[in-house]
Amino acid sequence: MTETAATGTGTGPRWGIFALGVLCAAAGVAGSALFLPRQSLWNDEATQMSGLTLDPIALVRWLANLDEHEFGVAEDRMPPLSYWVGWAWSRVFGLTETSMRIMGVTLKALATLLVFAAGRRTWGTASGAAAALLFGLAPNVVVASVEIRAYPLFMLTSAGLFYCTTRLLDEPAERQPRWLAGMTACAIAGIFTHFFGLVAAGGAFLAALVIAPRRGGRLAPILAACAVVALATGGVAPFVMASVNMTDSKPEFGTLRNVARFIYRLVFHASMRPSLAATLAAAAGFALAGLACLAPAGRGRDARNGLLIAGVSGILVVVAASRYASFNTLATHYSSWIQPVLALLLGSGLAAARPWARRASLVGVAAMLGAVLYGDYTLATRGDAFAHTGFALVDGAVRRFGPEHTVVVYDEVGNPWDVYAPLRARYGGRPPQFVLTGEEGGRIRLVDYPKKLMETDLASIPGEYLIVVRWLNRSSDEVVEQLNGGYREIGDGAASRFLKSSPDWTLVEEGVALAYVAEEIDVFRRKSTAPAPAASGADR
Repeated sequence: MTETAATGTGTGPRWGIFALGVLCAAAGVAGSALFLPRQSLWNDEATQMSGLTLDPIALVRWLANLDEHEFGVAEDRMPPLSYWVGWAWSRVFGLTETSMRIMGVTLKALATLLVFAAGRRTWGTASGAAAALLFGLAPNVVVASVEIRAYPLFMLTSAGLFYCTTRLLDEPAERQPRWLAGMTACAIAGIFTHFFGLVAAGGAFLAALVIAPRRGGRLAPILAACAVVALATGGVAPFVMASVNMTDSKPEFGTLRNVARFIYRLVFHASMRPSLAATLAAAAGFALAGLACLAPAGRGRDARNGLLIAGVSGILVVVAASRYASFNTLATHYSSWIQPVLALLLGSGLAAARPWARRASLVGVAAMLGAVLYGDYTLATRGDAFAHTGFALVDGAVRRFGPEHTVVVYDEVGNPWDVYAPLRARYGGRPPQFVLTGEEGGRIRLVDYPKKLMETDLASIPGEYLIVVRWLNRSSDEVVEQLNGGYREIGDGAASRFLKSSPDWTLVEEGVALAYVAEEIDVFRRKSTAPAPAASGADR
């Protein structure tokens, strides 16, 4: 074994280094693959799946609000690159939920390889492997990688951006043009993937402007690259304008508590919290690895400082924006660009100049890996609880009894969009869906959902089977509490109570699903002696 291979400085046999990178990526893929069947189709994914039925030009017009399409689900206003990539993938592998989730896992694997390469070339093989594992196995990344949204591609463009940034700030100044070109291309790709690509690009180029000239790099090419990115950003202006005031979510203003929760969620995931030992290991490991990465660097000091500038400045921009934006900028998935940055910084301490820092980094990385592996185990075995919704419960009942034979009734006076949208995307106009509007004189009043054009009552509703659905939003604290202490029922609503006491209906199935939108169902079959009412316009 050569000295460089033994010391892990990144210049060992190419095949061995390549194999190590592939193993790190494969570990991350395994974590995502085990969680993949646990995730449920949800509102935003229903929108993305519907949009992918359009051709690339029609997609642009739809996303820019120039054309309207009656998909029956929410509209979308975002840059088009993730849709274009998804469209191309779907033409080869099919437009199915599983296929599109596999695409996200594939993009995540490529991002993991880039994180490994950035860490290895900057701080050595040990740091590269640590960063790749911390990134690929992080529960936040595992969850995001299976989503049928922009986030897997966004993490890939960000990994490419910060790979080029570390190279720019670590290699000799004469190689500056190639890495500036790479940064420019990745920054533009990120901006055309997600609006927060602007934050990632701003942080990366700020790091380049601050550090590169001090290393002998020329300022003019960096300014020229910034100008190119700024000009390209004009291309997303139609999508920005279309998205203004589209969301109805309540912003979480940048109070100290909300900011602290935002930063906590960028690093940690609720899947670690069912175990106190895993929670403590994650916290201690992050503290040790974080302290080590701030210690004097044995190599790659400028790259490390550049990542710190990019990460801190980006977070400050997001927090400041939370005071003024009409949407929740503190939603952690919007800031998935920072995941490669965090992994690289936490792995960099293994190359610190001081022995104590290297030892602290080794212990910290090991503790964090233990915690994230526990989180991945939780996602693999109890991941349904960390899905966006319990849609799989309703979907399974519709599949078993047949969409042509069932009617879905939402047993609450409210907005069941989180349940309705994936059901509408998967089955179209079947099964008919109704929502409770009230109870009056012993009659359970309903209206067709979401158009609300026809009122009826429970006694007059058509269908051989009724799937009565109740839903309730759960916080991550409540999900963890109920994983450890048992499920807390929502309880029957007016429709279920009526049907359970009706001589015309028989309860044939019950089910509950713990998730961030928890769901409960009661399935009733019409008794053969009770004639079904004639189908109405709501069934179409």
